[in-house]
Amino acid sequence: MYSPFLDNLLQSQSFLKKLLLIGPPLLDSKPGLEVRFYKDTGLENVIGEFNPDAVFLCGDLQFIKPYVVSLKKSSFKGKIVCYLEMSYYSINRDYLHMLNKDVHAIYVGAKFWKNSLLGQGVLTSIDVVYLERQKLVKINKVDARRSVGLSDDTFIFLSPLKNECRYRHDLIIMAFAKLISKYPNRSMGLFCLSCSSGYYNNLDIFSAELNKYNLGLEQHIGKLLFTRIDEETNAIIYNCSDVGVYCAESEGGCNSAVDMLALGKPSILPESNLAEELFQDASLTLPIHHSGYSSYGAAYTVSVEDLFTAMEKYLLDSALVEQHGLSGLTKIRDYVMSGSDLKNIII
Repeated sequence: MYSPFLDNLLQSQSFLKKLLLIGPPLLDSKPGLEVRFYKDTGLENVIGEFNPDAVFLCGDLQFIKPYVVSLKKSSFKGKIVCYLEMSYYSINRDYLHMLNKDVHAIYVGAKFWKNSLLGQGVLTSIDVVYLERQKLVKINKVDARRSVGLSDDTFIFLSPLKNECRYRHDLIIMAFAKLISKYPNRSMGLFCLSCSSGYYNNLDIFSAELNKYNLGLEQHIGKLLFTRIDEETNAIIYNCSDVGVYCAESEGGCNSAVDMLALGKPSILPESNLAEELFQDASLTLPIHHSGYSSYGAAYTVSVEDLFTAMEKYLLDSALVEQHGLSGLTKIRDYVMSGSDLKNIII
């Protein structure tokens, strides 16, 4: 797989010949660089046998920190490089100390978070990149829908992120239920993860929200489309969908929304997730509000009302959906071809 990100990494980190990747298997080896994927067993043994020049950690701060601690205690003498999947305002001091003392280079998914981290006192080098997680094959939407029994005229929203607290499935389902209450006879659906496991019981939330509007679950249960995450399923549900919906607290850069743009589909997402080079005039972005504190630091998310308004706007304006989707697709192609501002994109 051709990887402009690795080209840039090799240029900026001239010492790099062998890279140990901890996190999603996003990168492949290429001439001049051997990449090995760590599989959660015997880190010290892997370090001793492979002797990497750098370890690339991809995840949130809670995922990254134990590995940094282990690496500092091990025989590893190379550099630690991080891709932060999520960032927070007012990062807790122990995380800030780790980023400044132990990490050689940081990558984030949006300029918004680069500026935020710099403003909080991060001194380590920070660059903005997009790391693609999956190769989504373009499938005709009609064919994709027929494969799962969906009609051609149903408007489909997609919420494909994990059922974890910070991804705020509750807000998305609350906004979706409100949309149904205003347009109860409109054919629409929301792909989301099964409620059988995870932080939120999506079906219970959906039922409670419908009840607020004196609507019965039996009448509308078919509009909540439970799915799972795997390569084969993603190819279907992404191609089935019209619009992606995201409201994660303090997401570092919404990779899934970029995957949607690569298929010519727009998204609704918080302004904190905004990769300006891609999403301007190719999505609907929402203002963020302080939502409290977590173990990482201060968190921000969107309001149900703003989310509902954006979902309604796309539902009622198919021309805008098409316009934004084409704009995003053009932006991705232009940036990849030119290798300019987003020279680090893998696509």
